[in-house]
Amino acid sequence: MMMNREPSSLSQMLIKRSLAIGAFSTIAVLAGWTPNLSAPVAKMFDQSAFAQETAFTRYVRSAVALEQRRLELENQLRQVTGGSVPKGVCQNINQVNSGARDQVRGLCQEFRQSFYKILASQNPQLSLDEFNSFQSQVGSRAMCDRVAQEARRLKIGDISCEGTK
Repeated sequence: MMMNREPSSLSQMLIKRSLAIGAFSTIAVLAGWTPNLSAPVAKMFDQSAFAQETAFTRYVRSAVALEQRRLELENQLRQVTGGSVPKGVCQNINQVNSGARDQVRGLCQEFRQSFYKILASQNPQLSLDEFNSFQSQVGSRAMCDRVAQEARRLKIGDISCEGTK
């Protein structure tokens, strides 16, 4: 009994599917798509970087980074002013003794520059209007809770909403 050596239509179909799956896999790897095995099945493939982030998520990332930078600034200002940092010192440098004003002014300018750099570092960039729109709502308890929840989800900080209404 002789076997027919011609590929059957079933084996041809399997070869075509294998080639198609291989091509798709190659394209996926080159495009930066990777399986996220810790996510639910519906979110199995993520695009790398933060390409799909909402303005709110970018705001939370910016706000957390800015708060960290603000705390650094506050410590630097304490060192320069001898321990006391008047409220709103960057808006009114005259509150500080005259010997420290130039240093305080320089630190405030650095902070202002880092503010814009942090907004620009978001992908896509977070506009000042977008940032201010969210920032104006943070005084409410509901918005603060939402920001805190997003920061926990992103694993970038633990935000306290004590004192918000």
